[in-house]
Amino acid sequence: MKLYENVAIGNFLYGLGFAVAKRVKGQDLPSIVNLLQQTPDDPLFGDVLIRAPGVLRIFEFKQRDNTDSKEPARHAKLVRNLAGKDDLIRISRIVHWFVETAPAEKTFFSRIVPYLDAYPKTTPRHDFAEFVNATAVAVAGGAEALSQSDMANYLAHLVLLHKTGTVGSGGLVVKMSETGELHYAELASILDLILTRQAVIEEHRQQEQALKREKANEQKLDRGPRL
Repeated sequence: MKLYENVAIGNFLYGLGFAVAKRVKGQDLPSIVNLLQQTPDDPLFGDVLIRAPGVLRIFEFKQRDNTDSKEPARHAKLVRNLAGKDDLIRISRIVHWFVETAPAEKTFFSRIVPYLDAYPKTTPRHDFAEFVNATAVAVAGGAEALSQSDMANYLAHLVLLHKTGTVGSGGLVVKMSETGELHYAELASILDLILTRQAVIEEHRQQEQALKREKANEQKLDRGPRL
């Protein structure tokens, strides 16, 4: 039996959706979940990045038997870079997580630790479902209430540390109405995750207005004089 990373990620996100929905009960909670695995921004941020009001989460998922040396090297680079930077270390231990899984008889093993503690590998087990629920509590309630500058500083730090070119992924902010309707707002860059909710809504409104003006101009051209 082999427990692929994308299977663990898929079940994590599926469970998280249920757990968050149960807690917000249709309340207004604009949030974003970006699955970055195998995208241009995977080397910068990891496999999954979640942003909600007052909350940032970054997750790296790995199989227990993964022997690729890239992740340990990436981890060591971050540890060296954060040495002596107590404020960034504090933020990292809140927002940045390492999730390691492996099949174990009829269930599976999981080791879930702050990313800074990912290596060397340790043996303690952590309950996957409990971790999903703890993440949902944070997303639904803004548990750690990080400041905008905290989140912006950590994201910017990862970009500078692991820079491989420009940030290449956009995102979608999702909002569910009280009647269960879904609405999305586009983010041109994942770095726009540091925007406030009001800024995201305003940017989306400006985009809609620009599209309306563009369509109106096209209609005027279509109605122009014919030869």
